[in-house]
Amino acid sequence: MRHALEDLKRDPAIVAEELARALYADIGKAVKKQKSKATAVLVPAYGLVEDGTVTNERQASFLEDFLKLADPRLAHRVQPSQRRLGDSGDKSREQGDAGAGSRR
Repeated sequence: MRHALEDLKRDPAIVAEELARALYADIGKAVKKQKSKATAVLVPAYGLVEDGTVTNERQASFLEDFLKLADPRLAHRVQPSQRRLGDSGDKSREQGDAGAGSRR
């Protein structure tokens, strides 16, 4: 999935919805249509949003289309990340911990 997002960023000719359908079909074939395995891709897909991998609207559209295929019962709204890849927010937590320690 991460490779598909990079392909979208690199090649403007790729249609996000078509790529989502193709990737979902490939995954379906790989897991032999076992629903539990097919829906297991939801967690990593949401992880790409959380970790800052989705950086533009085309990538967000692709991931939204993919998630709709994986779980059509839910409305999936994906927004490009406002933070950089790998920025987990640990610095703010460390500062909060340091502040708590200085009050002791």
